[in-house]
Amino acid sequence: MKGSDLLKISDEAFINASDYVNNIEGWMSNTDLKWLYLVAQSMGSIVEIGSWKGRSTDALLSSCKGTVWVVDHFKGNKGIRDTMHREAQEKDIGRIFIHNVGHYNNLKLLKLNSLEAVKQFKDKSAVCELLGIIYQVDDILGKTD
Repeated sequence: MKGSDLLKISDEAFINASDYVNNIEGWMSNTDLKWLYLVAQSMGSIVEIGSWKGRSTDALLSSCKGTVWVVDHFKGNKGIRDTMHREAQEKDIGRIFIHNVGHYNNLKLLKLNSLEAVKQFKDKSAVCELLGIIYQVDDILGKTD
């Protein structure tokens, strides 16, 4: 799938994906999870930046036939550590993530910030299609600890 084709999922395909559901705590709606699940079916591999407890990751892992690279340091986003990501100060979010999705054979976890993680790829580049982004710019650019 390319660009705008990602948005062209038939009603029938979406209805047939209604069997997919997960109960992992997170922010993504069930409708968005189904869409992600359908899109991932056509991907050869995926890189997800920021996974928290694995709600969206589960949709990707259960549908993508190739490797799903996950990049997350599990410390929470710097700008919201005192609010939405306060839990990262109190619990081991990485352990919760592994409990939720660690059983998938196609999972490759890079427990790093995004700038450190990109160094793990041989050619230091990636071709990707941006499906959506809810992170703060400083977090994406690695200006977080």
